[in-house]
Amino acid sequence: MLHNAGEPHATWLHEIADQATTEWSLIRSLNEASMRRDTLSLYAASYALIRIGNVASARSRDLEIICPDYGRVYWVNFRNSLAHQPNPHDRPDVGDIWTAVSQSLPELVRVITGRPPP
Repeated sequence: MLHNAGEPHATWLHEIADQATTEWSLIRSLNEASMRRDTLSLYAASYALIRIGNVASARSRDLEIICPDYGRVYWVNFRNSLAHQPNPHDRPDVGDIWTAVSQSLPELVRVITGRPPP
């Protein structure tokens, strides 16, 4: 967690938290039904999650050291599965995207900052 801004990991933890919070502010109003109806909502959420995954995966091993109980592999694997779909014309799985938006993203922010996203 971001307890001490002077710690060496504080800068990149802030980076992950800032990216996650920014993306959360853009996609928090989405719901599973809107993603099933509206392809744009689904792809907006997917792209936001890829951007979070990019930042988290760049320092995923460090995140694991600082937050050992947190499943950092989730973000690495999830980002890779979204960014490198075998068939780029396939739609992302709505259930997987919804779980990431509604559960995993708020948990990532909570693990790093100690509080839920705003």
